[in-house]
Amino acid sequence: MRRLACVGILAGCAIALGVTGAYCEEGEPSEPQTRGGRHRGQLTDEQLQQLRDKFAQRQAERAARGGTAGAVGTAAGLDPKKANLTLVAEAFKAGEAAFKAENYPGAFEYLVDVAACAHIQGAANFSNQARGRILEMEKMAADKLEEARLKKLQGDGPGALEVLKILREKFYFTKVADEAANLLQALASDPRVAASVDMMAAEESDGAGRYAEAAGRYETVMKKYPESVQALKAKLRLEAMRKDEAIAAAIKEGVDKSAESTCPGILAMARNFVANGRQDKARPLFQKVVDSFPESEYAKEAQKALDEMDAEARKKESKEPPETQE
Repeated sequence: MRRLACVGILAGCAIALGVTGAYCEEGEPSEPQTRGGRHRGQLTDEQLQQLRDKFAQRQAERAARGGTAGAVGTAAGLDPKKANLTLVAEAFKAGEAAFKAENYPGAFEYLVDVAACAHIQGAANFSNQARGRILEMEKMAADKLEEARLKKLQGDGPGALEVLKILREKFYFTKVADEAANLLQALASDPRVAASVDMMAAEESDGAGRYAEAAGRYETVMKKYPESVQALKAKLRLEAMRKDEAIAAAIKEGVDKSAESTCPGILAMARNFVANGRQDKARPLFQKVVDSFPESEYAKEAQKALDEMDAEARKKESKEPPETQE
């Protein structure tokens, strides 16, 4: 009986290996697996979960404008707690196809679920290869970031920006994408690409559904670069946002909240300067409230203070004796 049981186990293992090898690349050995689904030289389960969470967050943000991110796959239906070997194999095949088509977000969406299925009998090899692909995409993103950094060091700001655009579009789900944000900010000092950098920031806020923030960024683009193509695009997008009732309401709500948290402190500081005869310090603070929150009650209060300061200045000038000519 014991001998028969051993034969049965070996036969089962042979079948499982035959299935799991169905989509392996030729000459690509399976990665060694350790307890708990962790793989030597690959991602830990904790790191994998962090990547899954970040991907879900990024997808939700990119879909905030009515699905502008597009459908990158259907792997969300692969529940690692309920999946079986057949479903894992199908998801892996779809992930590989997306990877070869350079649809890296789509590949990740499938493969990140496959990678979490190491506990399913016969699926360890799929899980290993999926984790390997995820690390490969992380490396591709890191290479793009280094390429952008090198171009910046060489004084090629436009070239660096183009590489960053690819990185943030194709590899936005990677850890490296967060580091790219710092380099993008550094490029903002290059006048050749400054307008594009600010526009990218506005579009990302817009795409993430942070409409009040996006509206403010679009307005900044229009003020800083009035003759640019980006200013025209910002103007058109702002007009579309304000025509959309839901977005317009979200902008107003966001602006109101920002005004509530920001303006009282600024106005208090400005009034203190006025009380101490430092109108030169108070004026830019009042003006900041007017410019930043033009539709708010705080802006009306700030504008009233500015008008009073102007009236006081004119009154003072009218009382000063005219200069005598020698």
